[in-house]
Amino acid sequence: MLRKPINVSVLRGAVNLAARRHQTLERRPDRARQLTEELAPLPPERQNRGLFAKIRQFLQA
Repeated sequence: MLRKPINVSVLRGAVNLAARRHQTLERRPDRARQLTEELAPLPPERQNRGLFAKIRQFLQA
């Protein structure tokens, strides 16, 4: 669920852009591989637990 309403034309544009990109990458798998290699690695997982994790652990104890 989105917290705010979204403009239909913005949503349609995002879907069209994603579809066009998907079609391009299907036609050029070498480009898809190149983009995959360029992706930045994910940041390390948080070491300090968030509030909900602490509450969950407390309730399970």
